[in-house]
Amino acid sequence: MAPRVSSTGTPRIEEARSAMRVCIVGGGIAGTLLAWRLAKRPEVDVHLVLGERYGQDATGASGGLVRAFEPDEASCLAAADALAELRGSATLARWSGYREVGSLYVADRPPAARLLAEIDARLPGSAVLLDAVELRRRFGMAGLPGTAVGVLERHAGYFSPDRLRLNAQCDLLAGGVPLTVGRLRRLRVDGGGPTGGTTGGPTGGTTGGPTGGTTGGTTGAVTCEIGRKQLRFDVVVLAAGTWTERLLVRNGLPAHGLRTKLIQYGLYQVDGPRPPAFVDDTSGLYGRPGDGDTMLLGLPSKRWNVDPERPSPQRAAAAAVQDAAARLLPAMRLVRRIRATAAADAYLPQGRLALRPVPGPQANGRLYTFTGGSGGAAKAALATSAVAAAELLAGARAGARPHRPDLPGAPNVAFGAPSATNVTFVASATLNGA
Repeated sequence: MAPRVSSTGTPRIEEARSAMRVCIVGGGIAGTLLAWRLAKRPEVDVHLVLGERYGQDATGASGGLVRAFEPDEASCLAAADALAELRGSATLARWSGYREVGSLYVADRPPAARLLAEIDARLPGSAVLLDAVELRRRFGMAGLPGTAVGVLERHAGYFSPDRLRLNAQCDLLAGGVPLTVGRLRRLRVDGGGPTGGTTGGPTGGTTGGPTGGTTGGTTGAVTCEIGRKQLRFDVVVLAAGTWTERLLVRNGLPAHGLRTKLIQYGLYQVDGPRPPAFVDDTSGLYGRPGDGDTMLLGLPSKRWNVDPERPSPQRAAAAAVQDAAARLLPAMRLVRRIRATAAADAYLPQGRLALRPVPGPQANGRLYTFTGGSGGAAKAALATSAVAAAELLAGARAGARPHRPDLPGAPNVAFGAPSATNVTFVASATLNGA
């Protein structure tokens, strides 16, 4: 709340707190959707920092596979919640360019029955199981182990994470949320141990940012040096993907297991039947149909600690993709590679996108990360951003760190989700392997 002037003309800090000021650092799909969720809440003022290399990130390079099934239960529930929200909103479907072409996940053993039940509860009649014989008959998949099982989803396909984040950012701008293109140079947390802090005036409070002042003392605040500006916030969330580790280390904070990994895939012109969007867990090969006679194909990379500024495709990886595709889909011939795409992404051992407090006294309970979900996190970002927003708000109300539910989709909160009206989906013959 801005300082008021007393009857004597002396400025004073209003005792009542203004809206919670939250800075989200990172303009990828994770940071953008978290800012979009929080911006719908009247008790929050949001500032989104896009970074200097805006658009040159994993969100821009993502192939955008969207499905509900994942072998990990928490990831499955989050993906199913996100897909249900995407399909239930004409606005989100349009913003993301969602195309419903079906999805096939091939594993070497049957999935847990409870996962299929959870998917059916959110997307009734979408998922069915296929054995190895049926996978070969319907989709021409060869070389699978006899125990292989496919989870075929009718309500799934792919979208553009890049397009979704751009439209969400336009919505933020239309709502008056400040977006800054620039580099976060430094963080300083008041009362934050060795990294220090500042106190302002005899009351211990400071004024800063468009919302004015906050009370000081033990509540603290975070000063962000962005370009040549210094802005103050109550909470800062680092959602900068592969750049998150560097930001933490640069400010003397622990990176708590964050690593970077190469993501690489190619777009191919193909001849023959194309499968729906798929993941073959037995070989690692994944892909989805593109426009015309094209197919996006890739394999998980084994290249770690990639420089996020200079991700480059590996020739050996491209050759491995072609060999894997020839073995799994012998009826689909790769005519030529149209282009190769490479990017870096952030990974944590947990393998899930989630809000995590930065540990240590320097962070003072006011710094968080929202990254580390790997290349497949985009499919669940709608759900995980809703959960992260709920956690931040719950933590603010309790005056403590947000409590994490056991399952990312547990609250099932959709902050500011557009209403569902007349969604038009793209029908595809590839669902039946034709």
